[in-house]
Order: sequence, then C-alpha cells, then structure tokens
Amino acid sequence: MALLGLAALLAAGLLVAVFAFLGRPRAIDPNRLRVAIRPPSSGAHISAQDSVTVLEHASGPGPVTRYGLWADCNREHIVLPESGQAGLPLSIQISWRPLEPGPQILMTRAFDTQGRAARSHPIVLEADSPRRGDRVDMGVVLQPANRLESLSATFGPLPASDLPAGFVGDD
Repeated sequence: MALLGLAALLAAGLLVAVFAFLGRPRAIDPNRLRVAIRPPSSGAHISAQDSVTVLEHASGPGPVTRYGLWADCNREHIVLPESGQAGLPLSIQISWRPLEPGPQILMTRAFDTQGRAARSHPIVLEADSPRRGDRVDMGVVLQPANRLESLSATFGPLPASDLPAGFVGDD
C-alpha cells in the first residue's frame, strides 16, 4: 500500500515537472526571421468598402528583401526594395481592401537576404457590408460614348453634382 502511494506521488511530481518545463519562457532565437501583423488585430470588424492599413513587422538577423500579404490564401500584395536599396525597413504599411463582405483571413510572409522565410500567424477580420443608404465610393472612367441615360441605367439616378463639368445636357 505504501509502495502504491509512493508511485502515485512520484507520478504527480513527474507531471508537475513536465508541465513546468513546457510552460517555461523560451529564449528567442536571434538567428531566426520572424514576421507579424500588428494592426489590425484578429477579430476586428472592418468596413468592406474602405481600405485598411496593415502593419507588417519583421525581426531577424538580416535585412528583409521581400514582404507579401495574403488574403484568403491569395497573394494580394508583394513589396520589394527599390533598385539600389539593400533591403526593406523592419516595419512596412500596406493599404488593403477586402474584395467582399464576410470573414477575411490575412497572413504575411517575409524573406531575408539569407533565403530565410517567415510566416505570421493568420488573423481573421470581419468585413461588414455597407449599411443601406451608405455611399460607396467607386471610380468610373467615362468614355466618349457614355450618355447620362446609360450611366443612370447602370448606377441609378446620378445627381448632376457628381458628373464631370460639362457632362450634363450634352446628350
């Protein structure tokens, strides 16, 4: 009976030691490239009609030669140094806009001069649809054949103040 109690005590002590070892802070390897997305943070709600500034931050032993931003597993942006530039800054900002409302998964990657690559943890953003009545900005390139009627058929009634000068009444 005493032997069974001693075995249980040793097993409990071994479990405590294992969990203490696994839970200890680990030293950061200075020779490893790391990259992270700072703002926005996972779980944030963003507007599907507006651009969002994404901050990519890298750390490691060598200069960063390339950043990439992926949204829903599709590469959205790639940032390379300009000619004559040795590398990129450790932090860069990219303007990104969701393609549609709904959940968006963002991830960034960085590459350094030694050929090392790092991938951030993915973040999930919720792109909210514009509320009914909100204005949605869009660019329209007018062609010589466009008429007020053809534009109104596509985009709905257009206030004269939104049309280029001289466009109203020249049909």
